[in-house]
Order: sequence, then C-alpha cells, then structure tokens
Amino acid sequence: MQFDSWIFIVFYIFAYTAVIFALLAGGLAAYVTIRSLSSINLQLSARTVSIHKNFLFSLAVAAFIHISFIFIPLSIFFAANFFVLQLSSISHYLTLVVQEHGTASTLTMLVTNTLLRKEVLNTFSHPFSGLKPRNDIPSILISYAP
Repeated sequence: MQFDSWIFIVFYIFAYTAVIFALLAGGLAAYVTIRSLSSINLQLSARTVSIHKNFLFSLAVAAFIHISFIFIPLSIFFAANFFVLQLSSISHYLTLVVQEHGTASTLTMLVTNTLLRKEVLNTFSHPFSGLKPRNDIPSILISYAP
C-alpha cells in the first residue's frame, strides 16, 4: 500500500463512503420523483409533468456525466495506490477527463433541457433586439438601454 499515513486512509474511507451515500440518496430521490410523476392521482397539467420529466432526464444525464468524468477517474487514481498500473501516461488522460467535466456538463444541460435550450437560443439569436436609443443624454455619448 502506498499511503503516506493513516490520515490518508481515513480520508479515503470517509470520501468514498460519502460518495456511496450521495449516489444512494440521488438514486432514491430519482426513483421517488419518477414514481410520483407517473402517479395516477397527480394534480398537475400534462405540460407541467412533461417539463418535470424533461428536467429529471437532464439531471440524470448530468449526474452520469459527473460520475463518468469525475468519479471514475478519481477511482482509478485511488486504485493506483493499491495496484501498479502499466500505463505511465494514464494520469495525463485522467486529469484531462476530470478537467473537461464542466464543459461536458454544460453542453449536456444545453442539449437535454428543452426550456434552457430555447432560452439560450432566444438570447443569442436577437442580442440587440431589445435595445433602443436613449434621448436623455447628449448625442455625443451614444448609449443604448434595454
């Protein structure tokens, strides 16, 4: 074992226990949410249920991105303390994967969340459409107010 001290061992035990409990809590919350959205006695409109299901799907995909881009590479780093890995450059690739999880998560939310995607497209399709010229300042200072 390649740990420097017992502090690292305790840290890893607490960290991975917390990760397991977080995965369990997230999975149970998703199960309860899906079960309640599929309930017959639901008092929400079909559009609201559709929005909730889309958002839940977006969150599930985002959770998968975080698990695959953070948890798996860090698990490999953790396992490297117990096993000798033959690939010497794997740490560079794993660091790159962890580094790019933010970009992948943002793009995933934009692709999977319908409401967010529509608002982002609306924002960037008409960037200056809501601006009008101001008449309360001298004409030498050209400014626009929303």
